[in-house]
Order: sequence, then structure tokens, then C-alpha cells
Amino acid sequence: MAELIFCIKEIKMTHNKARKMEVTSEEKSAIVEIYRQLGKPYEAAYEQRRIQTTRNHVCALNLTGENLESLPEEVGHLRFLEDLWLEGNRLSELPDSIRELEKLKNLELASNSLSTLPKAVQYLRGSLLHLWLGKNRFEKFPEQILSLNNLQNLGISSNRLTCLPEDLSNLQNLRTLILDYNQIAQIPESVGKLSYLFLLSLRGNPIASLPESLKESANLKGLRLEGTQITSKDKVLDALRKRKISF
Repeated sequence: MAELIFCIKEIKMTHNKARKMEVTSEEKSAIVEIYRQLGKPYEAAYEQRRIQTTRNHVCALNLTGENLESLPEEVGHLRFLEDLWLEGNRLSELPDSIRELEKLKNLELASNSLSTLPKAVQYLRGSLLHLWLGKNRFEKFPEQILSLNNLQNLGISSNRLTCLPEDLSNLQNLRTLILDYNQIAQIPESVGKLSYLFLLSLRGNPIASLPESLKESANLKGLRLEGTQITSKDKVLDALRKRKISF
């Protein structure tokens, strides 16, 4: 899912004219500071088609694979930002100023060194729809995510999670939940209360059984279980098969 969103946006950005647009002085200061840390001139953001603007505001910023070690506080000046890609960097934390990104819809943070999220992430609850945290260093499920009640897609695969919170059901708009390749042994009953959940991916976890509540998950259409300890004798799995869910 994250890859699909990225590919669609990449196509749009590639075909967008790489001409320098006037943006507010605050937004320019943010881009200047980010590129200063990268040892590149401000103009590189346009020349490399890393930035997209609309109505003289930065609406998308793609910093994938830039080896960025930190994100400056000035990123909070990008108040019209809707899409932010930070995949494949060396980030171990995010600045508190991220709370200012009130229009942010898609946040891609896969393949970094994150083990926690700042409390400021909670302030994105009105806008954030897609959050991708795969291949980081999370040992505990970030509780700040539970405040993101508009979130539709969450990916937190290839981390070190051992359990999930019972109040996961707070994420009532969640459609996709990707938890592959962690160390999760049990899925809480609250997952079955995610009424809009369409895809649940649990591959590569030491899970031996599915929660009874999943049988009541009316919109569930896909369940990925490769590499788990769940067998064909699982009663919940049997009930889901009768609904012709894709495995």
C-alpha cells in the first residue's frame, strides 16, 4: 500500500515541471535548512523534483534516501504540506514542530532508526490518513498513534513489537493494518472491533491463534498469515474461510 501511494505520487512529481515557484519566506526557510543539512543548495529541491507546490505553497516533499540524520524544527513552517516522504534515512527522532503540519495526510517514515514518536504526532489526528513505520526499531507500539482517529492505513512491519494495545479499537477508520515480521504472539480482541478493517497482515509473527472478534469484522477481505503458527484447525480461520476472505 505504501509503495502504491509512493508510485502514484512519484509519477505526478516526475511529470510536474521542475520550475522554481515562489513560496512563503517561512516555507523557503524550512527547505533551505533541510538542504543545508544535506550539503545541497536550496534549488536542488526543484532540480531533482523533490518538491511539489500548489498555489505558492509546498504541498509535497520527497526526501527518500537522502541519508538525513535529523529533521530541523523549521519543517513546522510547511503548514500546507500534505505528503512527506522520509523513507531510507537515518532519523532517530522527529522534531516537536511536526505538530504544525495540520494538513499532512501521508507520512512515510520506513527504513529509519526510530524507536519512539514524539507526543506532537497526536496533533496530526485531524488530517493524517496514511502512516508507514516499517523497518525501524520500535519495541513498543507507539501510543501516540492511538490518537490518530482518522488514520486509514498503518504499516509498522519489520520492527521489534511483542504486543499490541487493547485500545487499538480507537482507530475506528483504519482500513489496512500491516504488522508483518515483528515478534507479536497474540492479537487483541480489539482488532475485531475495527469495523472498516479491509486488510490485516500478520506474516512472520509467532501467532498461534486468531481473536474470536475477527469473525465479526464485516469488512475484512484480506488476511495474510504466512510464517505464523496458525494452523488450518483454527476455528476463527475456518469461519473466515467460509466468508471467502483472501488469504
